[in-house]
Amino acid sequence: MLTPIFAFIETAEIRLADRGATSLRGFWQFSSGPDTHKLRVDKEWRLQGIKNVANGRFSLAIDIPAELRTGDFAIILPPVSAAVRISLNGQLIADKGIVSPAFRYPQNSSEAFSWYPVKAELLRAGLRQELALDITGFHGGGGLYGNSHIYFGGLEAIKEKYNFIFLMTAFLSAAMFMIAIFHFALVSDKHYRRANLHYVLLSLAMSAHILGMNGLGYYLWNDFIFNAALIHLLVAAFPFALTGFTLRYFQLHYPVIRRLAYWYGSAMALFLATVAAFPVFIPLYLNVGLPFGVTVMALSLAFAIFGAIQGVRQNIEGAQLVLIGLLTYGVAVLNDVIFYFYSATQYKFADAGFLVTVICVALALAQRLQRSAFEKEELRDWKKEVSLAAQIQNLALPRRSISNANLQIETLFKPMKIIGGDFFGFHEISENVTGVLIADVSGHGIAAALMVNTLNTVFLQQRENAANPAQLMQKMNAALYPHLQEQFVTAAYCLLDFSARKILFAQAGHPPIYLLRRDGQGLEKVKPKGKFFGFLPQMSYEIAELSMNDYSRLFLYSDGVIEAGAIQGRPYSVARLENFLLKSGQLAPPELLAALDRDIQHATQTSMNHDDDSSCVVVDLRLAA
Repeated sequence: MLTPIFAFIETAEIRLADRGATSLRGFWQFSSGPDTHKLRVDKEWRLQGIKNVANGRFSLAIDIPAELRTGDFAIILPPVSAAVRISLNGQLIADKGIVSPAFRYPQNSSEAFSWYPVKAELLRAGLRQELALDITGFHGGGGLYGNSHIYFGGLEAIKEKYNFIFLMTAFLSAAMFMIAIFHFALVSDKHYRRANLHYVLLSLAMSAHILGMNGLGYYLWNDFIFNAALIHLLVAAFPFALTGFTLRYFQLHYPVIRRLAYWYGSAMALFLATVAAFPVFIPLYLNVGLPFGVTVMALSLAFAIFGAIQGVRQNIEGAQLVLIGLLTYGVAVLNDVIFYFYSATQYKFADAGFLVTVICVALALAQRLQRSAFEKEELRDWKKEVSLAAQIQNLALPRRSISNANLQIETLFKPMKIIGGDFFGFHEISENVTGVLIADVSGHGIAAALMVNTLNTVFLQQRENAANPAQLMQKMNAALYPHLQEQFVTAAYCLLDFSARKILFAQAGHPPIYLLRRDGQGLEKVKPKGKFFGFLPQMSYEIAELSMNDYSRLFLYSDGVIEAGAIQGRPYSVARLENFLLKSGQLAPPELLAALDRDIQHATQTSMNHDDDSSCVVVDLRLAA
């Protein structure tokens, strides 16, 4: 037996110095039949090497000087497993609890945290008094457990002490749960709400455990099963909840550990329910299930500390606070383990240690809540700015449709985000000559949209070269090249000359332009050679020339159209686009674009702009007879 590091009863006797509440913790005389031992009164006897003993007596000699006998006394007892008869000098003080083979469980709440008055007339005339606890055990074990609050003293002092302990224990339990619930209600981030849900479950289980271990559960419902459930719920919930919180909060990816924690929690909960229904399994739980559960709890706490250390290394907000809380709880638990199995410590700190953990996590979540509110404000400002940028981009694009005696042009622009990197533009060179450009900046969002503004400016500056597709493309590449650092631009340009009835094409790495034959004999595509803008500072581009008399429609598009649904594994594809253009030849341009949008939605189960910016330009040619 280890020597206590603090002074408390060692020789089964004590002398009262005043009528205040005096702790009776320490070694009492224990007897069971002919055998006698010095055992800790505040621990079950089976944890002190006395096993398979159904009944036992703890006795303590108390010296009470005559000057202290000015009134009645009282005694505070922590929960007792399972029935107890309290006597002073052989005279009954209280008799509480029933244990009988006819009952499945102990009856009459002997395990409730209670105080008992001791009448002054029960005292002997001499100095020495004998206090005895005759305890009937349950399933081979017995004794005091839970808290270590066993006191003797004057009646009023004991009442005050009992009320203080009762209220502090209730406050500790309520504080843990209410802090967790409060933060769960406030944290709006979905990812951390899941982490907080595990935190709430952990706090609920711990607050219930505190009530049960201190015997306060009987004041909620005077039932053994209910109080036992409050105590042992923690064995199932602690590893599951703490591991889940650690994985979520510190953004760790250990799927095997996550599954093991979930399986353990489910299996242990089922085992506890089985024990509650069939008491014959109680010894199995006490001898196998509980030690195994405590081991898993220790491993989950070690994993949580490891996760917090990883969080500190990754600069996750609040990780340092959580680590402080977990380390505090770890030290407190280690102290209580030593308290429970040895005699080297007198005080239990796990409950207070866990409260420190709850407060530290609450403070960490408060930091995150403050940051979340700040980020929401920033996000609102960013959305306003992006919305304004989208309006500016829409204003920068040319009008969406052109209709005159020679042609009808309709366009469709669907950015993947609020703003995008696709662009189309027109040069109306003369009454009978029109240039049409479509372009696609690599990437999405703001960076691509900013380049679109530059692209629009460069395109407008090349009006003098608009009648020469190859030269226009060459000049645009040269002008854009200094601005294209990690980006590039694909483009296609066609010149429609209704006087000469010819079409000239130039391309810079863009998807081909489709032409629908006037005689209804099929669909053709044209793609003259040319590298995308930004490949080299100086490049040349081929020109393709076709007769306007053979074609009734041109279709220009960005690659977002054929790549719609690609991420989901159902790309729209070139083949389906070509088939659609053939079947929809009789539709007017606005109806064709609307039908294409619906066809992509039907074929891919996604929108046209789900995976990329998408844009289309339809040009119907109107030739005079």
